[in-house]
Amino acid sequence: MAMMLDKKAKNADALPLHKKALEIRLEIYGKKHAEVGLSYNNLGVCFQNLQKNDEAMESYKLAYEIWKECYGD
Repeated sequence: MAMMLDKKAKNADALPLHKKALEIRLEIYGKKHAEVGLSYNNLGVCFQNLQKNDEAMESYKLAYEIWKECYGD
């Protein structure tokens, strides 16, 4: 649902849903799983669309670090 809200430029509505998705994925998979990286990336996109660039960069960095650990360089 969060991704659909993003596509409709309703990022402020999507943000709490992305955060909840991350929370659920962390609970299910733990910190170092590709699905958790995907949630951080989705948060980054949402933050970027909201022009919250510091938060976006932090989310993108976390996604990158997780994916690097999962898939290698």
